[in-house]
Amino acid sequence: MLLGAPAAQAAPASCTPQTGFASCLRFGYTGADQTFTVPPGVSRYRVQAWGAGGGGANLDYYPYQTGGGGGGYTAGYLAVTPGERLTLRVGEGGKVNSASSTYGGGGAGGSAADGQVGASGGGYSGLFAATRPILVAGGGGGTSPGADTNDPASGGGGGLIGGQDGVPSQSGRAGTQTSGGAAATDPTCAAAARAGSRLHGGAGAAASGSGGEAGGGGGGGYFGGGGGACQQNGSAPYNGDGGGGSGYLGGAGLTAATTAQGDDGSGTFPAVSVGGGAAASGDSEYVAGVGQGGAFDAGGNGMIVLQYTARPSAALSFAPSTIANGAASVLTIRLTNANTGAPFTGAALTNTYPAGLRNAASPRATTTCAGGTVAAAAGAGSVTLTGGAIPASGACEIRVRVTSTAAGRQVDTLAAGALTTANGGRSATGGRAVLRVLPVGPTVSVSFAPGSVASGETATLTVRLRNPGDAALRGAGFRTRLPAGLTFASPADVTTTCGGRVRAAAGGRTVTLRGGRIPTADCSVRVAVTAGGVGSYTVAVAAGAVTTAAGVVNAHPASDTLTVTAAVAVASTGADVRGQLAAALALLASGGALLLLARRRRSRS
Repeated sequence: MLLGAPAAQAAPASCTPQTGFASCLRFGYTGADQTFTVPPGVSRYRVQAWGAGGGGANLDYYPYQTGGGGGGYTAGYLAVTPGERLTLRVGEGGKVNSASSTYGGGGAGGSAADGQVGASGGGYSGLFAATRPILVAGGGGGTSPGADTNDPASGGGGGLIGGQDGVPSQSGRAGTQTSGGAAATDPTCAAAARAGSRLHGGAGAAASGSGGEAGGGGGGGYFGGGGGACQQNGSAPYNGDGGGGSGYLGGAGLTAATTAQGDDGSGTFPAVSVGGGAAASGDSEYVAGVGQGGAFDAGGNGMIVLQYTARPSAALSFAPSTIANGAASVLTIRLTNANTGAPFTGAALTNTYPAGLRNAASPRATTTCAGGTVAAAAGAGSVTLTGGAIPASGACEIRVRVTSTAAGRQVDTLAAGALTTANGGRSATGGRAVLRVLPVGPTVSVSFAPGSVASGETATLTVRLRNPGDAALRGAGFRTRLPAGLTFASPADVTTTCGGRVRAAAGGRTVTLRGGRIPTADCSVRVAVTAGGVGSYTVAVAAGAVTTAAGVVNAHPASDTLTVTAAVAVASTGADVRGQLAAALALLASGGALLLLARRRRSRS
């Protein structure tokens, strides 16, 4: 389990990269876990970690004793994947007279009734993938106030085994690769010293009574150092310091790794306290004071340095990612330079579209890549950038409007290496984006045959669906309702060439189609209707009422009107038939209806 405060994103400082690297980031102590996401184009890091130094002596109490142990050093090359998230913990330096543990697992100094509290151990610095350690640099052990008899020494942190002195009864032992350092063996203290454990340094022993001197805390590490013993009432047995925490270099993906131990504290009588020096203090990335064991002050905090070289990268996106057939979308190509040093210059690429995609009639091609020129001819199937600059620790973009009339998925890809630069090589990975092009929406028409009937007679209502696209539209449906006074005939004589399910009950007024299929031409739904009253009856299908599984609908409404006229009765009694027929024909000519009723004349008996 990781120790420390909740994760926090720190702002690392830039540093000067060593030969072979283009970028350098320095992470210092913040008191919280720091997270870092591997940027695009990066496949390897040079990782260097310094553990924190142990806390020093209290000058106001006694100057002739050892200082805190120096922090260790661990380094290596780590294979990474862009987007991978790493957690960094940078250890806190041990504190003078501190009965509290330090960030990074430094053990607490022992408490004392008379105020002579032990110094805390320095925290480890480490790199983790989630909770799995990749690399750890151990922290130095803390000193004990007044400890000089038998020349005890605070152990330096780091190395496969941390530092320790030759007095196990007084001082804690070093952490190893498999266990924490043992605590000092003197059993007479008010509270015994604690052994180190995984990622924890042990606490120093507590002292009671007048003149009691508490033990120093163990340094944090892969396994922490043990805590030192106390001295009670100024007499034997004697107090001692914390052992150093161990380093670790066995994480997955780490190669060519090394680890080194910081110096033990020194300076017993008649010499004054001297803190142990940090390991690898001669490295060009080392910063003075980092990991230094405290003399009469706190130990130096730890540090982690990441060095890398990022190749340029490119990513594609469409906005919007779904368009109507023939509409436009903006294609954005984002070019990234994750290096902290110089911009990539001479950036150039050509993105050739899939067959169904082309530049819009008004491409409006632009770029934010300084000095770059974009070429994207209207109707052409590609866009080209030449001479652009991609800023350090930043990105620039190419934008162009594109369109398609090919329904379906248009997958635009940019191969690895398609982006070239003058000083950063080719792009390490490719890009991919998908544009969904909807089919052409259906159209609808409504008609009656015949367009005029007498009251009580039937007409055929036809709803015709047309597909102007080049692929059938599935899952088609619509719903429309007849106006009051107009109903479906009995029988309704429902027929369809659209497939699916049609519902139009005799005497009802609502017709629906579900699950239909509109071929690359047209299909129709027909149903018989009738009206008992004279008048005009309009049936309409609203815009958007015809739906499809593809998500496209009719853009425009459609309607038609049926005229219903009154019926006329004509009686035939054998007298003046010619005149009645003439009147009926005149009525028909004016739009009326004729009903002939033949009545047989009774014969006289």
